[in-house]
This record gives sequence, structure tokens and C-alpha cells, in this order.
Amino acid sequence: MQRRHKDGHLIDVEAFGVPVLVDGVLRGQFGLYNDIGQRLRAERALKDSEELFRTLSAAAPIGIFMDDGHGTVCT
Repeated sequence: MQRRHKDGHLIDVEAFGVPVLVDGVLRGQFGLYNDIGQRLRAERALKDSEELFRTLSAAAPIGIFMDDGHGTVCT
């Protein structure tokens, strides 16, 4: 979800809530918001990179393989 930062811009957050009970009666809720903007940007960058790799590997007129760093081809 998105919330407004104290300076006014919108940020992506993950929200957690815990009910506050007093003598078994709901008196409110404690809420915590965690800014997840950096995580979402990293996930988008990874997705874009994977998409680019898939596109390039599908269009490349050459074979592509990966090894383990010691010359053994990974399957």
C-alpha cells in the first residue's frame, strides 16, 4: 500500500496492525508502517534484467551456456 511521507510524497509501505485490548475490550489498534520502496525497486530491476536476458538469449543467433567458474558446464 502507499502512505504519504511527512514531506508529502507517496511511499510504498508494508503495514502491520495489532489490536489494543483493555480488559478484553478493543480500545484501538497499534499500526506500524515499513518503507519498502528500496526493496520494490530492487525487485523491479531484477525482473527487468531477467526479461532483457530472456529476450536477448531468445534472439541471439549463437548458443549460450553457463559454467561453474571452473570450466564445468551447468545444466
